[in-house]
Amino acid sequence: MANNNKSAGVNRQKGSALILVLIALTMGSLIIIPTLNYVYTGLQQTQIREKLLLEQYTADAGIELALWNLENFEITVPLDGQSELPPFTINDKTLDVTVENIDGQTYKITSTATGDDGSTTTVEVHISGSATHAVMSTDPDEGLSWVRHDAVINGDVYYAGDYLIEDNAEIIGSITQSDPFDLGCDPEEYKAEAQSGDTHAGSLTIDSSPYTLGPLYITGDLIIKEGMDVTLGGTVYVEGKIEIGKDDPVTITGTGNLVAANQNDEGKAIFIKKRVTIDLDNAAVIMTVYSPGEINGEIHVQDECDITGMLYNADGWVHVHASGPSYINGPLVGTSVKVCEDTVVTYNPDFYGFPGLAPYGWSIQGWQIN
Repeated sequence: MANNNKSAGVNRQKGSALILVLIALTMGSLIIIPTLNYVYTGLQQTQIREKLLLEQYTADAGIELALWNLENFEITVPLDGQSELPPFTINDKTLDVTVENIDGQTYKITSTATGDDGSTTTVEVHISGSATHAVMSTDPDEGLSWVRHDAVINGDVYYAGDYLIEDNAEIIGSITQSDPFDLGCDPEEYKAEAQSGDTHAGSLTIDSSPYTLGPLYITGDLIIKEGMDVTLGGTVYVEGKIEIGKDDPVTITGTGNLVAANQNDEGKAIFIKKRVTIDLDNAAVIMTVYSPGEINGEIHVQDECDITGMLYNADGWVHVHASGPSYINGPLVGTSVKVCEDTVVTYNPDFYGFPGLAPYGWSIQGWQIN
């Protein structure tokens, strides 16, 4: 009887062990199979992430390539138009890149990387280009950045020729000598903007105030007499010269640019005289584009002026000579630049940027990945 009881107990133990084994196998299958599925899904997700990351890196490379092309003027993008880079392959992905000129100051770069399976990643970047120096002279042979007579430059100086600092002048920034560069601004775009409005045949003299001007194409000169209050409604392009002010204050506000081609070959292309304030809402360009003689085409600013904008001479001098304090808020760019006496030039490229101008930096306004 005792042996029978012992055998029964052993059988019961074997039966219990079998049940435990079956329970363990059941629990294991319930745990292991989802775990394996989880691991497999994780591996798939990792592969997908790596694939998407590679596509994003490739699309980012397209953004960098577009920036390089813009910086080196390898592509030209018309206002409100777009240009495409030739498609190419990198990281086994096909890359398509377009650059869109939104408003003359902001560009949109779209870069799409496409894999062999048709999967795509697109990066869109909005950028604005800005000059990075307060004073820039561009002629390696005769170019000169000349700061003298208590003038102050709040910003960096870039010169391709030579520079002089004299008579207690002060430069609060770096001074860099480097290669000449293409200024990059296209006067034909400004001309087209002006011609989108009215055309004035011959010279125009403004001697009544207030006066609204632009967009306007003028085949002669533009003379704005002293004491005038002028509102720009667009770009004004003048085939002759521009003269502004004398003694009584002149104020120019609104939105637009002032461009003088100086085709009549008479003296200064843009002559801004005493007590002139130019304060436009846009990143204004005050520009001359033609200089047939040594001094013709000069942009000349005199006493007690307050100007916000870029003074830009494609082929000659930019000269600010103020015996009474004058303030320029923006870069001075020309083959040569001269800043004298009580002039203060201040330029912060983070605040006030200009497109299509080298040397310059790019400010990224927005970045989106699709």
